[in-house]
Amino acid sequence: TRPWDLAAFHIFGTDRIQHELWHLLDPTHPDHDPREAEAHAPEVIAFFERVDRCIAEILATAGSGVSVVLLSDHGFGPIRSYLVFNNWLLAEGFLHLKGSVGSRLKYRLFRLGFTPDFCYRLLMRLGFAHLRHSQGIGTRYRIFEALDRIFLSLRDVDWTRTVAYAKGNFGQIYLNVRGREPHGIVEPGRHYEETRDRLIEALAAIPHPEREEPLFAEIYRGEEIYTGEQHALAPDILLLPGDMSFKALGSMDFITNRFIQRSYGQSGDHRMDGILVMHGIPFRQGHRIDARIPPRILDITPTILYLMGLPLPDDLDGEVLLDLFTERFRSERQITYAPAHGGGSGGTISPEEEEEVRKNLIRLGYLG
Repeated sequence: TRPWDLAAFHIFGTDRIQHELWHLLDPTHPDHDPREAEAHAPEVIAFFERVDRCIAEILATAGSGVSVVLLSDHGFGPIRSYLVFNNWLLAEGFLHLKGSVGSRLKYRLFRLGFTPDFCYRLLMRLGFAHLRHSQGIGTRYRIFEALDRIFLSLRDVDWTRTVAYAKGNFGQIYLNVRGREPHGIVEPGRHYEETRDRLIEALAAIPHPEREEPLFAEIYRGEEIYTGEQHALAPDILLLPGDMSFKALGSMDFITNRFIQRSYGQSGDHRMDGILVMHGIPFRQGHRIDARIPPRILDITPTILYLMGLPLPDDLDGEVLLDLFTERFRSERQITYAPAHGGGSGGTISPEEEEEVRKNLIRLGYLG
């Protein structure tokens, strides 16, 4: 082997197994079956033990003089309910459907329960739910696109009367802005701000179905989260439930005919708090991060660049986590910056390299 400066690897299985099998380890989850858990929970635990041994092998191979950063990009917890925001927008009059025969027919079937959710549950009962994991991401999205033509979708929206719509799996709402959306009606400026304020006020008033508290603990305007040249592509409103067992479900536009739907399929999903462990000579031994001021995932890249003695791009988000380093290391190494858009060598890849990339993407499931 030749000398190296940085090695990085990604363990993805810990994510997938918690998405699919959280209920086996969580007796409070509505999908928990004690007999199923007794049979299969030991296999889940054995998987994590194997991951732990793999990490130990990697650390032993790297040697004692290597600095190590162990990071999870999120934590995990149970899902109990899905949120379908387009149903709420439709019910509250922020979104309207076309009056065409086809759209009216799809809406009537939608009201009767003929939805993608219904079909998926039927496949689950017939024992075919595993098919969603046997296809690549590209194939799944092509299936979603075909189903959009069969079931109620944003294709059936009357954009001349719609001021807002939802896309995505994390509570993103977009206004139908003139000049940005193809058929926008919300005028930029005062009309936009008034419409967004009205939406936020209505969303903030949605109660938690089981507790005397609002469903959403945090509601953000897009510019409060996103900056940069492409910020205009960001959602206009982002919502974070106080109870993270409620998850937005946006794989299809109207996947069920309810706003709040009991979860199915996956039993676990992401949480905001993750894990960060740093080990090596440059780091303070035994130091614990103050949970009241947690580092952000944005801080990891600048921290690693600083650790390696490399300049930070001058437009890089995040900060160096200086408090994690020893006083001696900080005194010997200063934070430096370099222009973010310096001249690069550029260049193109060969057809053979492009084919290798394509094969890797297929293997990883990103292409069907």
